[in-house]
Amino acid sequence: MNLNTPSLLLFVHFQPGIVENAPLASIDAALALVKLYRGNKLPVILLELSDYPPTCSWLTGVLYSGAQSVDAYEVLVVKSDSTDGASAIIQTCRDSGVSLERIQACGFLSYACLYDTVAGLSRRLEQTRIEVVKSACDDFIGDDWVLFERLPGVSLLN
Repeated sequence: MNLNTPSLLLFVHFQPGIVENAPLASIDAALALVKLYRGNKLPVILLELSDYPPTCSWLTGVLYSGAQSVDAYEVLVVKSDSTDGASAIIQTCRDSGVSLERIQACGFLSYACLYDTVAGLSRRLEQTRIEVVKSACDDFIGDDWVLFERLPGVSLLN
């Protein structure tokens, strides 16, 4: 995966009560992304629904493992009360000085939470390149991945 352009990794709702039925291959792909971003000291955002427990420990364990300290710039937790967390993400990134030039996104409940957030980001950030990493998402969306491709500035990665 090319990380030459400033980038941030967005995990949408990797929380207990949401990820229980996620395919193992998707979880493995998500963990590989975490290792890639952490290894390159690039920022990671954990978008969490306010009504659910915090992000799953299997993900946060990899995020924080081996780190003497974790710079606040590298891992940001963003809370949202709706399936579209775009406004909260944008505000948090601007407050923290995190570039919104390129976003790589993945998540579960891709037909709702991930789609709503990516669509919200696409509407609000016209100059941002958003890449949805399909291999690190669930497969509940079926053949509707084309909905993502119809959003301005959004592309799909395998």
